Amino acid sequence: MNATAAKLGLSKTHYADASGVNPGSRSTALDQARLAGMAMQNPVFVSIVDELHIRLPVTGEIWNAYNPAVGVDGIIGVKSGFTLAASVCLVTAAWRVVGRHRLLVISAVVGQPTNMFGAADEDEALLYAATAEFVTRTVLASGTEVGQALVDWTHSPTAVRIGPNPVTVAGWPGLTLKEAVMPLGSARLWRAHGLSAGSTVALLELASPFGTYLKCPARLAAAIPPPPAGWAPSALDR
Repeated sequence: MNATAAKLGLSKTHYADASGVNPGSRSTALDQARLAGMAMQNPVFVSIVDELHIRLPVTGEIWNAYNPAVGVDGIIGVKSGFTLAASVCLVTAAWRVVGRHRLLVISAVVGQPTNMFGAADEDEALLYAATAEFVTRTVLASGTEVGQALVDWTHSPTAVRIGPNPVTVAGWPGLTLKEAVMPLGSARLWRAHGLSAGSTVALLELASPFGTYLKCPARLAAAIPPPPAGWAPSALDR
């Protein structure tokens, strides 16, 4: 568990046992929010933590009294916890719409002196405050060149551009994003048929310090013809 936490960048988290009961375990609200964000990428996990109640064999129907925030103002999870050492802890998540973007906003509180309902109120206040800070901005205009495609049988590269829509993101002021272009497709397909203008040949990936933020298609600005008759790939390309 500790090795996994380190790989996930949870630098302030340490597990003393698997149950969470040992008071030697440590974490922060930020680390718990990051962990919840990773867990909420799993659709099965999402379907479980969003349940208000569930019917189980033998036990019968059980209501989710451990997270009173679920179902309030779009909240769909995530997890509560309590020990004498940690006091009341609660992580929540809710979908929010900013401009045309649908964002999952996560809030977390730890060490709360009140009950779980008080922790839920604090988490809800954090969700409102965070959503109010979000803004949308265009980071790349339509037609921006993000790469070039070059094949062996032509003498000049073909531009790879963003389009037809600009790339817009929603986030908080000061959010930094790193760009990476990930090529797509098969060289054999290109050799057999060439590619028409507008073909998607790559994905532009924008990543935040917390992981992948957005992926959008990058397309050929002009067609790439198939190779001429008699052309053969070099030994390295075979």
